[in-house]
Amino acid sequence: MQDDCIAVALGLPELRILRQKELGDRFEVTVIHRRNEVRCPGCGRMTNKEHDRRQQRKRDRGLRDKVVILMLIKRRFKCYSCGKVFTEPDEVLVPGNGRVAGSESI
Repeated sequence: MQDDCIAVALGLPELRILRQKELGDRFEVTVIHRRNEVRCPGCGRMTNKEHDRRQQRKRDRGLRDKVVILMLIKRRFKCYSCGKVFTEPDEVLVPGNGRVAGSESI
């Protein structure tokens, strides 16, 4: 464990930090939504059956003259009731809400 570090709040309580690293020109912070179940857009029922995961890069505000890249783990769920497979909604890191400068899939 490093003994010359400080913690800086991300300011996104809906997300849980899984790991973080400082690289030469940027910080990379891997995050995932805290919720364990989501509402199916097909039938409206709640489901917690995770189908798969994908990683999405989102550029956030800078910190100490470095770019902050949020590596968002986007989960896809499968509904127990209707069988629909869908990606969890992301109301936190969407362009235009004043939080994320841009995003790109990897």
